[in-house]
Amino acid sequence: MSLVSSVAVANPLDIYSAGPEGQATAGAQTALDSSGAAAYYNPANLAWATQTRLDLGVGYYSSDLTYNGQNAGSEPFTGATTSLVVPFGGKLKGVALGLYGFFPTDDLGELVSRDPSTPQFIQYDGVHRFALYLAAAYHYGPVAAGVGLQLLDSAQGSLSITEDLASATIPQRTLTLNLVPQASPNFGLAVDATSWLRFGASYRGASQAGVSLPADVNLVALAFNLNLEALSFYRPPTWTLAAAYHTDRFSVDAELSWLQWSQAPDPALAAQFTPSSPLLPNLSTTPSGLQLQDEPVVRVGAQLKVGGPFSVLAGYAFAPTPVPDQTGPNNFLDCDRHEVAAGLEWDFKDLIGFSTGPDSLVLGGQYHALVQRQALKTDPLDLYGDGTYGGDLWTVNLTLVLRFGGAT
Repeated sequence: MSLVSSVAVANPLDIYSAGPEGQATAGAQTALDSSGAAAYYNPANLAWATQTRLDLGVGYYSSDLTYNGQNAGSEPFTGATTSLVVPFGGKLKGVALGLYGFFPTDDLGELVSRDPSTPQFIQYDGVHRFALYLAAAYHYGPVAAGVGLQLLDSAQGSLSITEDLASATIPQRTLTLNLVPQASPNFGLAVDATSWLRFGASYRGASQAGVSLPADVNLVALAFNLNLEALSFYRPPTWTLAAAYHTDRFSVDAELSWLQWSQAPDPALAAQFTPSSPLLPNLSTTPSGLQLQDEPVVRVGAQLKVGGPFSVLAGYAFAPTPVPDQTGPNNFLDCDRHEVAAGLEWDFKDLIGFSTGPDSLVLGGQYHALVQRQALKTDPLDLYGDGTYGGDLWTVNLTLVLRFGGAT
């Protein structure tokens, strides 16, 4: 049997943004963020860092998603974040390295696989998963370029089971499972057109991970092959263009992203059963036929120093759904999403005794409103009938930012 899980599963950064500034500006950081979170947004911006910076954060994430008034959302979860950027001096002046990681506190990920007829919010199933981005950048004059990787892991293995009818036991059972690293590319460019105007562009390649587990089952009356393949994660190729105005006191970033969901594989659970006996037929399911649509996403975010050590941040994003109307037997749910974000940053002198400062505490939050949507069924094979669905998501994050000297 071959299994393929719901495919449009995001990682937490795709929904809730990366880094304290990004979390407080709805992810509008493609032309600005020079912290380790640039490894996610735009690796080129790492090159503008002037200090080594270490971020340590924690966040709480919740959702209230409903289908016909019934709970259809994932449970709340917590996660820790860390990021690091290290700029170099001397012969390596202009070079910088960065990383960003998200670590769920309960587990490192979740494989969600449901029948296509079951109502499911495919953008938010299993969102609490481990995510790690690594990147390097170099700038020459006003132009910077960067390259990075998103790291995932897939599981590959095998299962063998043999029955002994005389003793009514299973004397032979062998399971092998290997974690295989998967990587997808991330590229970025940034240009300082003037002292106050910067343009940024980035490309994140398609990323996916899954589980492959072929099994041979030998029973007295029947032998068959059971091949399990579950696609646990997919994110489409993403292109982003951004422009930012920035001064010492105020900055604003506006950007447009294009997510190529039309390249996604079919998200349906598929099955294939292969018996060894020629008297028994091979059994298989048919694809769902779901065709996702490319998705434009707009974001704008700003940061303002309001006096003393305090700054306020705010942002807005709109993401139309890539999922078409569900009129047939499938119930892949998704809605247009409005996202608002806000935050407060407090700068202070070295608090711990080993950084050179200024250090910061950043409190940020987001609220996502999913526009209510209806599924009007025209297929007599549908099991659930017409449905109304929507909901909201929200998160609160607190991050400690430590800064150390100048370029290494």
